[in-house]
Amino acid sequence: MTYHCTSGGFPGATHNHGNRIQVRSWLILLCLFASFMVQAETVSDVRVLIDVSGSMKKNDPHNLRSPAVKMLVGLMPDNTKSGIWTFGRYVNMQVKLGKVDKTWKQKAMHEANKIHSRGLFTNIEEAVKKATADWQTPDPRYDRHLILLTDGVVDIDKDARLNEQSRRRLLHDILPRLESADATVHSIALSKNTDEELLNALSGSTKGSFVQVDKAEELQRVFFKIFEKSVKPDTLPIEENKFTVDKHVSDITVLIFLAKDSPATTLSLPDGQIWSEKKHPQVVKWHHDTGYDLITVKGPVAGEWILQAKIDPDNRVMIVTNLRMKVDKLPNSIMLGDEFNVRARLLEEGKIVTNKNLLAKTRFEMKRIDKQDHVQNIELLDNGSSPDVIKADGVYSVKFDSLEVAGEYELAIRARSLTFKRAIRHSLQVHDSPANIKI
Repeated sequence: MTYHCTSGGFPGATHNHGNRIQVRSWLILLCLFASFMVQAETVSDVRVLIDVSGSMKKNDPHNLRSPAVKMLVGLMPDNTKSGIWTFGRYVNMQVKLGKVDKTWKQKAMHEANKIHSRGLFTNIEEAVKKATADWQTPDPRYDRHLILLTDGVVDIDKDARLNEQSRRRLLHDILPRLESADATVHSIALSKNTDEELLNALSGSTKGSFVQVDKAEELQRVFFKIFEKSVKPDTLPIEENKFTVDKHVSDITVLIFLAKDSPATTLSLPDGQIWSEKKHPQVVKWHHDTGYDLITVKGPVAGEWILQAKIDPDNRVMIVTNLRMKVDKLPNSIMLGDEFNVRARLLEEGKIVTNKNLLAKTRFEMKRIDKQDHVQNIELLDNGSSPDVIKADGVYSVKFDSLEVAGEYELAIRARSLTFKRAIRHSLQVHDSPANIKI
């Protein structure tokens, strides 16, 4: 949205000197407010709940929750708000809620090692209640997300009536509060014995995502997909294991998923250097863990970088940059036949880019990818024709047409020019019916 501010009066206003000054003052205040509303960016508030009940010994025997949480911690951008809780019978604030910075990450990495499977019960109600106690009303400063991982059902006592009462309070008291506070719940079921109906209700009512995980080895990718939904990081497209860093990029974070037979990861730089886990500059952070490598580089060299690793569609290069791409909030799940609009724009220093010379050389597109890796390319336009609203305002739009096949889809929204590339990825679940009814 573009605001045009002038010092003239409103139509029909009396144009004496006093009124002109008053009108001008109101217009200045209005423009300042409008400018704030356009430029103010919400901060991601991501809270994580990890089940440590005894049943996890069976469902996560190698405690893969720990490296998955470490990956999540390493990915969190500075200045994001986050906290981590573990729960069994009791709820423990494992990592204090606060602003993500170097100290917070060090503490969180250390605390992730303490994740266990010794809890006696599964007190989901108390975990959600404690982690979201301050989410009472909407707050436009924050984009609120709760990530809930469990392998069981509401279980607070041997008395089944008490368990049912706890479950009912979660659905009838806590869930409406989360809805009214504009919070999104993403739930992960690490067992087929999980209360799927409950988790679906928590996620569905808050427009979040529900994922059933059959094996703990899948946790890292699931956590990463939910991280992308919660934080929406800018990324650089990876093509044939190559990506290009431009002059606007100040930091890169490279995530490489590893299979059991994956060779050791290396990075080839534009200046000929080759980095590995064992050989890289001290300013580079290289975290190698079960299933992945996470590499953070400050002040990366501009030019083409090459990954020496297995090609994987979930590998990412996330960036910190003053030239970002922002995409309007996308749904996490839809029904067959549903349609929605996708809108994207470039932001430079927080302001929408409207420079005609730059935009004339930039192409906006959306890739729609299904489970069979079929790709459909759709161009986003800024021509004023529906679904675009205002011509040449720097906001590019396209309609996501209804689908004929249910399943999981990947959306990749990209902006490309000769000098830079930006991408934002989003996973979308398409359902063929609104509910599953078991009799």
